Amino acid sequence: MMLESGDDDTEDRNIAPIYVSPNLAETKIANKVNSMMDHMWDGFYHGQIHLSRFSILMDATPKSIWNVTMSGTPPKNLLFKLTSLSKTASAIIRIPYPGAESRSVLKDDKIIEYNQWNETL
Repeated sequence: MMLESGDDDTEDRNIAPIYVSPNLAETKIANKVNSMMDHMWDGFYHGQIHLSRFSILMDATPKSIWNVTMSGTPPKNLLFKLTSLSKTASAIIRIPYPGAESRSVLKDDKIIEYNQWNETL
């Protein structure tokens, strides 16, 4: 899965490292993912500019739940791209946001309607 910030400050604000883990009680998997390498050089030292883009390797079996926790404030606009050889690959991504603002999910520029909260899940 590729995760990228779509905010204007994507190169200035650091949200790394991010922690990605499956929502399973019996696992100890905890992936720590950092941003892409800084390739800017201003003649004296690196420019300290990092694109907030992350490559995440995950088992995207249908109905799998993955927690994505960012070290900084999560961006308001996030782009997710799941690439798989399997046509049935999918996953539920959960991101803890510090605020209670409303959020929308878009797929192919169309809003995906929210589902009812289910305590058993």
